[in-house]
Amino acid sequence: MNALENFSKTYFSLGLAVAGSQKIEEDGFSYCRSPLPHPVCNFALAHDLDPWSVRRLRDLAAEADPFPVYFASGKNSDHADALLKRTGFQVAYQLVQMDADPVVEEIPVQVVEAHAIEEKGLLASFMIDQFFARQPASFRRVVAQATADSGLSIEGFYEQGQLAAAMMLCVTPDCVGVYNLGVRSARRNRGIGSNMIRSALTRGKQLTLQCEESLVPWYVRLGFRQSGILTVYSFQKA
Repeated sequence: MNALENFSKTYFSLGLAVAGSQKIEEDGFSYCRSPLPHPVCNFALAHDLDPWSVRRLRDLAAEADPFPVYFASGKNSDHADALLKRTGFQVAYQLVQMDADPVVEEIPVQVVEAHAIEEKGLLASFMIDQFFARQPASFRRVVAQATADSGLSIEGFYEQGQLAAAMMLCVTPDCVGVYNLGVRSARRNRGIGSNMIRSALTRGKQLTLQCEESLVPWYVRLGFRQSGILTVYSFQKA
């Protein structure tokens, strides 16, 4: 539950940073809506679905494109999956939920948090360009601006004055969430990403993140364990 709360805070912080966005709570889910047709500010987080709430999600998704629906694995996962698929949703992709306990050790790299809005913007653009390199520039601009304006922590690692890596952190009462860790392409495979994660592990709270399945072994080597699956659904319009 703590990891899900962290994920929810992160995504709504990003979504509500887009002008005109609003968060709405309904039975079984909460969602963000915006006049801007972009997934960073048009999405739902489902948690306790029944036939009525899934039909309501269908109606919302039919009005907005895109409108991803996020659902974290739990005791009712199979039931929710069946309801969503029966109502016209399909699995777009899945992310593995990973958690790790904090450690007490010397921080291997000097990570610097951005405070000035200009610096946040630079780090956000760098991070989003690394993480979403295959997405259109217009998509990346919206996510970068939302990231800079979200109020979430944006941290960077510099080598000889040049930004080499950056990540976004979300701090909630019981854990720290890591999002959008990106390393400059010319500096990859040198341990920088691992050291960025190790620096986050020294914050005194459980660390949580979601990653593609191919990255699970890498995070396991850093002390993480798999704790669930985050499934992202999209609605198939007629």
